[in-house]
Amino acid sequence: MTRSRNPDRIYAAQRAGVIARLIRNERVGETEAERLVALWEGEADKRGRPRGSMRYWDDAWPWIEAKRRPPADEDAPADKTDMSAVGDDGQVFGG
Repeated sequence: MTRSRNPDRIYAAQRAGVIARLIRNERVGETEAERLVALWEGEADKRGRPRGSMRYWDDAWPWIEAKRRPPADEDAPADKTDMSAVGDDGQVFGG
């Protein structure tokens, strides 16, 4: 017996796979993984991408990765992290 193709089930399985990959491989919390996927779904809807399209999840991955990166601080030096601190009395300690 051949099973009929169910687009909703396929979509749900692929979505679950992306969430699992974020959690397992990328060490993203479950809530954050769900949030990122929901953000992609909203973005894809804005772009007019049908959820059953061939590259829907392939295109999702780089978009999700870009959302995970913290924004670049353009004032911070690229090769050094600022480890300075200010004490309770206002004294600045270099780092």
